[in-house]
Amino acid sequence: MWVPCDILPKSFDDEDKKYFGLSSDNYYVQFNFEDKEKIPLQGFKIHISATIHNYEGVINHCFEFCKNQKINFKYIAKRKEIEKNLNGFVCSWAIGKVITIYPTTHRFKNILLSLHNDDFFKRQQGVTIFSDRRYKDSELIFYRFGRLIGPGKEIVNPVTKEIEYYDYDSPTYKIPSWIKEPFPNNIDDLQQATKLYKEYIPIAAVNHKGSGATFIAKQAKEKREIILKNAHPNFFCENISIINLLKREKENLISLSDLDFIPKYVDDFFENKDYFLCEEKMEGIVASELRSLERFDFLNSKKRQDTLRFYRLLILDLLRKVDLLHKRKFFIGDISDNNLIINLNSGSVSFIDLAQSKYINKREPDDKVFFRTMGYYDKRIDDLSLLNQDKAQLVYLLIELYDSLILKLVKTLKSSEIPQRGSIINGLAGIVIAIYKYKTIFKDTAVDSRIWELVDLIPYYLYKNDKLLYLIDDTFGDVSVKFKDGNKGIVKIISDLKKNNFFNQEENL
Repeated sequence: MWVPCDILPKSFDDEDKKYFGLSSDNYYVQFNFEDKEKIPLQGFKIHISATIHNYEGVINHCFEFCKNQKINFKYIAKRKEIEKNLNGFVCSWAIGKVITIYPTTHRFKNILLSLHNDDFFKRQQGVTIFSDRRYKDSELIFYRFGRLIGPGKEIVNPVTKEIEYYDYDSPTYKIPSWIKEPFPNNIDDLQQATKLYKEYIPIAAVNHKGSGATFIAKQAKEKREIILKNAHPNFFCENISIINLLKREKENLISLSDLDFIPKYVDDFFENKDYFLCEEKMEGIVASELRSLERFDFLNSKKRQDTLRFYRLLILDLLRKVDLLHKRKFFIGDISDNNLIINLNSGSVSFIDLAQSKYINKREPDDKVFFRTMGYYDKRIDDLSLLNQDKAQLVYLLIELYDSLILKLVKTLKSSEIPQRGSIINGLAGIVIAIYKYKTIFKDTAVDSRIWELVDLIPYYLYKNDKLLYLIDDTFGDVSVKFKDGNKGIVKIISDLKKNNFFNQEENL
């Protein structure tokens, strides 16, 4: 069977090939069952949403619907891209737009009505499309006004011939001035908030993705700041809904309420179908912000003792609290500098974002619903027991906290010790030089293993040609950078490493 893409409708046959097409970037499959010349330059388009569990059935049924009614439509061609979309890992403007239907102007309303009356679509769920308007009470049928034929984005008033606005620029539903809303009073228009913006008023966004968001909010009654999290319906991680994951965080907060380094549960509620969790706002900064503070600098003799003291307190406190949680058989699941709050006065650590954390219960099979922050994880961790997975991630975190100081060393190096063209402040060679310099300053042999780890990679970053060394560093992308005089800094550090037996074989270089 001829298969030009990752997913095709179940009933697709040879006769359908003449209607088949791919977008220029192969991102979409398109079927033109109607003459494309009948499609206007701008007008209403229809989007059909889905979930990661039903998208194949939705595509199959939409294909049959559009084929029978002779309607042009397209859908995302690759399973990987569909699932990324429906898991919320694309821009909010694109979320949920698995299928796009292109109706002619006079058929737009009738097509929507037929879709809404279809028994199959009535039974299906889909993620909300934030840039569109929901059709009546449908879970997965949405529409918006926009360009139907590219590549331009201009929405032009047909009377004045002036550009009114540009399509795709608005993250929310928008119609031009000469268009009257075709379907007023849908189910969303009738919804009223119960607690949101009354008892809890969001005042700043912390982070946002398609499946939900986190805010700093003001609790009106108590006149204090709290953390407000929400989860949208029909988003999943593996087989667990994002709403149920956030409910798990609530359960974790309550069960660990005797610990002062875990946020206290405040409240939880639904607004329409969105779930909200309110929790204590812990005092301090996110650990990832620590490296940017000027207060800590062990190269500065006036700051060195304070820096070392603070880091010692911080690391000991972190280790103690991980051990305490593990004694309760509590699996943290994602230990990274994004999930820790550091109190700058005491050096104490608090844990946040515990939706994927859980107690280890041998009577229940382990679910695989936990995220790993990039840079704190490798695939070998999956083979460890749950508590040892935490410990492995803890090592990555300690390296990250340690390297934040090491990076500052790179900036202090003499010009003769760094490449004379290009910057390697965040590159492999710079880190090796900095750690080696740290070892020299503080006589700390404990960093030898870290140097070994990076030195093992050096052969992949260097090659020699005509007695000149070339550095291939991923911070430069695919560019090979040639340094004057064979790069004095690279030659010097390699020479020093050889003298200290970090290279066992000459041919490594």
